[in-house]
Amino acid sequence: MPARELRIPDGAREGPHADQAVELIRAFWVHDRPEFVLSAALKDPRNVGRLLGECAFHFSQVYASQGHGEPEALIEQIRQGWDDAKGIPMKTVMTHGQAPKES
Repeated sequence: MPARELRIPDGAREGPHADQAVELIRAFWVHDRPEFVLSAALKDPRNVGRLLGECAFHFSQVYASQGHGEPEALIEQIRQGWDDAKGIPMKTVMTHGQAPKES
C-alpha cells in the first residue's frame, strides 16, 4: 500500500458502533484520474448521496483550513467539478466488492 494511506476514523475503529462499521469506498488519485473500489453495502442508495454531500462539505473545510479559499467558494468549485465530470467519458478504474479474506 502507498505510504499515504489514511487512518481508519476513530468511530469506525473503536466507537460504540465500531462493530457495525463498513468501508464503502477506497479512492486514490493516480496521475490524472481517480481509481477506486466500491462496496454497495448501504441498504438505501440515498445514503450514497449523503456520503458524497458530506465529503464535499468536509473537503471544503479542509481546503479552507489550509488557506485555499472560503468554504462557500470551495463548495462551488467542488460542485463545478461534479458538473464537469458529468460531461466527460468516465476513465476511472473501478472495482467492486470486498477484499479477499485473509487466511
